[in-house]
Amino acid sequence: MRRNFILVVFLGLFLVACTAKTEPLPTTSIRFTPLNFPHSHLGEFILTDNLNPEQLQLFLTVFSNTFSFSQIDDHVVLQNLPNTFSLQLFSEKTLTDIYRLSFDFEKDIAFLQNQQHIYAVSQSDFHQIIETGYFNVIFKKNYAPTAEFLLNNIDVKYSVNGTWNYETYQNNFLSYKINKEQEQSTNYIVTDSEFILTYRFPEKQPDEIYESIRSAENMIENRRQLTSEQISIPVGEGNYYYEIEAIWSNPVLPYKATLKYQFQLEVNYPPKVKVDSFANSGMVAAISVENYDPNGRVTVASDLWEKEIPLTLINQKYYGLLPIPIDSEAGEYEVHIIGSNSSETLRQKESLNVSANKISALTAGKKQFEKYIIEQSQDEYYQQLIQTKNLSSADEKLWTGNFLFPTAAPGTAVYGQIYTYRDLRYQYQRIPYSANGNFDIYSPANGIVRVVNHNPELGYSLIIDHGLGLFSLLGGMSEVLIKPGSYIFAKQKIGSSDRTDILPNPAFTYATIVHGYYVNPNSFWERDPISLFK
Repeated sequence: MRRNFILVVFLGLFLVACTAKTEPLPTTSIRFTPLNFPHSHLGEFILTDNLNPEQLQLFLTVFSNTFSFSQIDDHVVLQNLPNTFSLQLFSEKTLTDIYRLSFDFEKDIAFLQNQQHIYAVSQSDFHQIIETGYFNVIFKKNYAPTAEFLLNNIDVKYSVNGTWNYETYQNNFLSYKINKEQEQSTNYIVTDSEFILTYRFPEKQPDEIYESIRSAENMIENRRQLTSEQISIPVGEGNYYYEIEAIWSNPVLPYKATLKYQFQLEVNYPPKVKVDSFANSGMVAAISVENYDPNGRVTVASDLWEKEIPLTLINQKYYGLLPIPIDSEAGEYEVHIIGSNSSETLRQKESLNVSANKISALTAGKKQFEKYIIEQSQDEYYQQLIQTKNLSSADEKLWTGNFLFPTAAPGTAVYGQIYTYRDLRYQYQRIPYSANGNFDIYSPANGIVRVVNHNPELGYSLIIDHGLGLFSLLGGMSEVLIKPGSYIFAKQKIGSSDRTDILPNPAFTYATIVHGYYVNPNSFWERDPISLFK
């Protein structure tokens, strides 16, 4: 009986002991001791349920998750991880367990060991430890106090570099380098007003702030101390490099941190478009565009033409000639200026008022009109000559000043003159000259000879390129003295119109063509449209 009693007592004690094991003591603190840690001089630190309840609970949750699901081969040899801590768990003053936490921040891996096994910490748990746990004080990389820069109320993209000191436990400071380069730190500013830079440091205001501005040529501001959160930037058009140097210091602790916020400004004034507001049909209008990317492309579109007309860059300014076809109806036309091949934007609409020439039609007799029919066929020949050659004009203005008359012989009709016979109609778009023959032909302006052609019935014809889409067409010549590709000058003799056996009745004609359209030569005899826009 006594033996049974003793057995029951021992059994009861055993059950009590088992019950005690299933209810471990609550963890009230964790002590972190650096074993292999670049900043081990900072010493140990402790999380307690009184001072750090959320962080303590975070680690306990990570322990529970890791021990439940992440055991790995206990015989695996862990690589030399750069950060290793001994974690001592306490319940009040009683040591309840010891773990080892090893991790590599750059490789994003971590392992946890207890006395029996090795466990892999999940990436999500590891990120929680680093980002929201106590380690974030030490391991936040590429971090600097938030800075906000506004240039004329537009966010500025910037890069930051320097040394930042981060406060840790025990009033120590951890220094590390910051070099945060943004993908695009160039700010394209298009304005003709002054530049106002506004800056803020909402997290921690610097003790000193300096600005430096330089261009490709010189230093504009060199480390000027700032006292206001709004400053005017003294820059014009061009490329500039801007730097804000912010300094934080504390003479008591002490520490000093310096960060440089840098950005680039590419300043461009808004494109300015100037175009003739009024033009007569058959004449030309001039257009210029300034303050637009010299590496871009500018074209002009309108219902007046079938295709867009390109402008040419001359001395950092775009110029162009706009032909007003002779048959254009009077009215107001929209002219669309379009920029492309550039980061800058150019979409502008201008108005061009066209007046139709009031030309009274002259009645012609049958024989006279038969002559016009022949001239009309010549028009078609010359027009076809221009189109089939697919001429491209020089990207520069080759002529200077007003055009000259190509010959001293008198003209026999004016540009745009209309002749009718019954229900037939003919309008001159080339100017015919006296058919008496025997006179010299001169170049009306500087240019490049693009075409020299010969027709047994019409004689020689040639096309001179003056640049910017402007061509001179000379036809009905008995002789030419120049070759295709030749550069010729104003007043230079280029041929003659003489009576010959082959060409007994030479009919010299002269025309000006802009971007494929006949225009009145008076547009260039009376003025230089481009020079007026300079």
